[in-house]
This record gives sequence, C-alpha cells and structure tokens, in this order.
Amino acid sequence: MRVVLLESVIQDGDRVLFTAEGGRGIASWRGDGAQVAGVAVDVEVEVHEEIDWSEIVVDPQPGTIVDVLDQAMVFRGVVEDLDKDGVLTLRFGSGIVLVDTTGEAPLGVVGRDVSLTVRDIEIYPTGV
Repeated sequence: MRVVLLESVIQDGDRVLFTAEGGRGIASWRGDGAQVAGVAVDVEVEVHEEIDWSEIVVDPQPGTIVDVLDQAMVFRGVVEDLDKDGVLTLRFGSGIVLVDTTGEAPLGVVGRDVSLTVRDIEIYPTGV
C-alpha cells in the first residue's frame, strides 16, 4: 500500500501519521531511519490484535476508507476472504490488510462492506 508520511506523533516517538488512498491513518513506524514528512512510501500494514466480530460493523454507512479516531485507525472495506482460522482479508482501495478475528462471523460476509477499529498497527516499508 502506498502512503505519504505526514509527521511523527510526539507522544510515542515512533508513531506516524500518514495519508493513504481514501483517508488517513496512524501507526507505529518499523522502518530504518527518521520519518520524513511528505515522503511517499510503499508499506505493508500489520495489525497486532484480534478483533471480535461483535466489534465489526457489517454494511456500515458510506464514509472514509481509512481514518484516525482516538489514536486508533478505522478501516472500512470489502471482505475479500475469511479463512477457517478467522483471518479476515480486508480490501480498502488498492490496499489489503489481514486481521485476526474471534467470535462468530456473520454468514455470507465475504464480499460485504465492514468497518472496524484497531489500535495496535505497524507499518513496514517494503522497499518497492
């Protein structure tokens, strides 16, 4: 996924604000060197928490694809896949994010829009 780094978040030091297709986000930066505002970087997004299906909104109201809310990121996208181990593949714009889920997923969720909020996110530059 292509992002543009905006600034470091002072409180945590390694947290960066960025824009991506369809919105803006906040995540821990896991690349070498300082984060330079205005630089476009291809990154992989890694979510380090499990989200229960009771916290995932199916068929949300249309809105921003990626947004920041209270030091967390809100993803809104289409469920591309949900494997037997509960790993959700979420597509938003041209980006893909894998999220571990718990609980019972609704029947027929693949192909539907969902919205979820995550707090423990890291972005890694891919070098592409």
